[in-house]
Amino acid sequence: MIFPILRLPYLVLNKILDHLNVFELVSLSVCSNRCKWRCKQFRSTKEQITTFHLEFLSTKRTTFLNFYPSLEQQLVFELKKLEELQNLNNYLCIASNLYVTRDWSPRVFDVGSDRWFPFRSYLSKYHQTVYYSTDLAASTLTWVRFLSELFSAQPTSISLTFNCFNTEEIDRIMKLHCSAASFEIDSDSNQEVDQKLAISILERQNATKELKISLKPNETFQFDLKSLRNIPEFLEIGHSFWVKNQIMHAYKFQFKERYSYGDIIKTGYHITRQDKSIATVTVENNKIGWFILQSAEPDDVFMVYSHLRTYQCNDPPGRP
Repeated sequence: MIFPILRLPYLVLNKILDHLNVFELVSLSVCSNRCKWRCKQFRSTKEQITTFHLEFLSTKRTTFLNFYPSLEQQLVFELKKLEELQNLNNYLCIASNLYVTRDWSPRVFDVGSDRWFPFRSYLSKYHQTVYYSTDLAASTLTWVRFLSELFSAQPTSISLTFNCFNTEEIDRIMKLHCSAASFEIDSDSNQEVDQKLAISILERQNATKELKISLKPNETFQFDLKSLRNIPEFLEIGHSFWVKNQIMHAYKFQFKERYSYGDIIKTGYHITRQDKSIATVTVENNKIGWFILQSAEPDDVFMVYSHLRTYQCNDPPGRP
């Protein structure tokens, strides 16, 4: 017997929806357009999603879309090609050219938090397969659009691996998702990077918070970081041999300071840029390290701190 859930009174239905987790809400929304509209209406009255992270990962035959709608839950959608010989009567069409099996039931795991969420010890991971009948990029974008409409949120961060899609497909993804505030581009170390495409992605991405570049191009690869649309708050570059440092200078220093607890030998570098920014990297007695960003304003005071562990003690003298 099918329970007519949408015929319930408005307040009663809201109570039921309020007890659904994110995956259960997605599961209900794929049942029909009316279900999707009702779930979307319910979500509009709740706290909006502030962390909408998408990861486009790939194996040889399968692409994974990892959706992080919160710090507690991860939804993994495994996108597979629907073969022509498969009987469509066994599948439910949930969007344009997207299908799921009628016995929709996810695999659920509790997994350790990944690098995107360092403040929690575990995530509830829901794994489900979604089938597509056309090309992979179009189907992936359709599913991302479905999630965006359901939760009234656009992706805030995107991680894209080169071997997920071909050049044309990646180009289409960038046209729709280049505005994410955090962006990561990665590549399989065994796969040759299309340098024109890599440069195109770097020039079009619009990261303002975090930009991670983990490409391993050949020695002829060149890209001027001045071509970036924004200067992100955090920039991480793996295999950074292609980054040119003519606009930066490093000045080494070493000196001794005397304190009541003992002497400190400070060794480090002042790293300067043309915009007058200064970063100071210091090591004290080969034990404690500091990384300090100084203000470029001429009248500001530069503060230097020392840690008690530098003196081989955890507490000041006289303190129990």
